[in-house]
Amino acid sequence: MKAKILVETSVLIAASVRTSFPDLGEVRDDFFYQSCELFAIIRKSVSKRLGITTSTVEREAYRTLSKAIINALEKRVRDRSDIFRRKSIMWNICEDKMRRMSDLLLREPMDEQEVVRLTNEAHSMYNDLSRRVRTDYDIKGEAYRRAGGSTGMKQMMFQTHYEELCRQNYQLARLVRTPASPTDKRILAEAAHLADYYRRKEGRDFVMFIASCDSNNFSPANSPFGRSTPVTDEIYARFGVKCAWPREIVVAFQK
Repeated sequence: MKAKILVETSVLIAASVRTSFPDLGEVRDDFFYQSCELFAIIRKSVSKRLGITTSTVEREAYRTLSKAIINALEKRVRDRSDIFRRKSIMWNICEDKMRRMSDLLLREPMDEQEVVRLTNEAHSMYNDLSRRVRTDYDIKGEAYRRAGGSTGMKQMMFQTHYEELCRQNYQLARLVRTPASPTDKRILAEAAHLADYYRRKEGRDFVMFIASCDSNNFSPANSPFGRSTPVTDEIYARFGVKCAWPREIVVAFQK
């Protein structure tokens, strides 16, 4: 497979946040193991320069590492003073891991003018997607209009359409609750810029991945009704970039 993987901030952090304490045992990010699985693939293919990072990703990762460590500790420790004491212990360990992970990734130069243009496109896309979100009242009305047949059949079809519309709406609603940040938009723009560059170099069958643990703005979201992908699908349609969870990318490279 002709491909590159842009490792988004959430994955770089997740693969870095893990420490063991004698009294607590392992303290780690929820996505530590699947992110490490991805880095194992990247490490095996280091000569092929499979993994990519950008200065934007690295700056954001170092900026938010402290918060990620505190979030991991808060799930195991209640006392605030104890959290901050342990955070100081974890910081050096996790920062060192992050530095070693970053060293496995290729850094490509960017055409700043093109990245700014693509960032504006990403901004417009996320705004368009946010306007597509529906209320439950809207979804029920649409499901009712789509349902047909006898009374019994109509109820069954209503439920089928309702669940499908809820599934489609789920990731859009997550996006509205947690909008894409300016940094998210720039990272997407950088991935799109690199996708264009590599596609010209490698051919039309080249695949650019964004590895992300962020299911609001990038990767698919798991709704109560199944996998929700309108944001992920729109990113691929507009920019030719496939956003996926680390484990999904690992599986793709193992086939």
